[in-house]
Amino acid sequence: MSQTPPSDIEVIAPAQARANIMAAIDAHLGADWRREDRWIVVHDSDYLMRLNQGQKNIDFACDLLGEVSITDREADPLQGSGWLIAGAVLFAWLLVAAVIAKISGVV
Repeated sequence: MSQTPPSDIEVIAPAQARANIMAAIDAHLGADWRREDRWIVVHDSDYLMRLNQGQKNIDFACDLLGEVSITDREADPLQGSGWLIAGAVLFAWLLVAAVIAKISGVV
């Protein structure tokens, strides 16, 4: 059974959602949050923006009515170990390439 929303509810446009999120970020973090050494933008879309600083994530989510919710949480362990995982995968592929080169007589 599907429900239709009342016709008097107006859904905001994506550009307005982005403007609401940017206003909430400026109010929550201050106007200088864009400095390179402060916050890293991890996810950026019209209705959600995630910022990271060290071990702290802040999510700014705008619903379809224009209300912005702010969620402040610690970064996951996997997020912090991403560079370590990428380095391990790269090392493994280089090791495989060296073994293949040794077997084929290139080295």
